[in-house]
Amino acid sequence: MHKLLLYASAILVSFLPERYRRWWDFERSHEMRGAAIACGILQMAGGAFVYMTLFVTRINDIMGKTGALFLASQPGDINLMQFRLSTGVLGLANFALQPLPLLVGYVTAEGAVRAVAAMATGEPLPTLPFSLIGHLHDRLDKARRKRELGPPITDVIQPSHDGTYDVRVLSCRPKPEWNPYISVPR
Repeated sequence: MHKLLLYASAILVSFLPERYRRWWDFERSHEMRGAAIACGILQMAGGAFVYMTLFVTRINDIMGKTGALFLASQPGDINLMQFRLSTGVLGLANFALQPLPLLVGYVTAEGAVRAVAAMATGEPLPTLPFSLIGHLHDRLDKARRKRELGPPITDVIQPSHDGTYDVRVLSCRPKPEWNPYISVPR
């Protein structure tokens, strides 16, 4: 029972961006990879089921309206093949471009992408809304850290006093992107 609860919670956590997933212990465990794959497949299958249900329940009404519009726009004799093709294509486009089918189609496609990414790389991708919240949170944290550091001061570059190094850079801010291979021009 404990393993089942752990797996179910890993499925829910796989929806979240990495910054929020760190709070749980199974971030790099095998449960997380399997849960991310299962979550993507469930999201894709659920989205496809809802999309098909919407399609089946709404298609008669949409095709009837599309057929009536087509008949009203064509004076005189109507080519039956042209009528069928036009109402079919226009009816399907009318259904697919409505907000709810677009949203459900997106959820289905996102589930497929998340499942494939988890299978291929083992990386659980978050859903877009949670990912946007995570990016906003990151930007707010970065702005807060920048305010805490105060106004920037120009870096000071000093030559070596004892010859054990070439130059010394005195900076008011940390430089996480710097590494030993960075060269500083004089």
